[in-house]
Amino acid sequence: KAETEEIRTKLFVSFVVDEDGSVINPIIKKGTTCPEIDKQVLERIKMLKFEPGKQNGKPVKVQYNFPIIIEIR
Repeated sequence: KAETEEIRTKLFVSFVVDEDGSVINPIIKKGTTCPEIDKQVLERIKMLKFEPGKQNGKPVKVQYNFPIIIEIR
């Protein structure tokens, strides 16, 4: 029985949620040592849809800084 090695890494992504809930300007603030993983994370982040922030009842842009933990087995 071969043991499998688990890889765990953390990166930080910054992005803006637009007034319509879409993600704009995602960037990696602190990436992994693998550019391909960083690229895939950005592609997934771009596909997300959020409830937009509101101020005085009107939708507004909101900046997020988000940690992501990746585990590979």
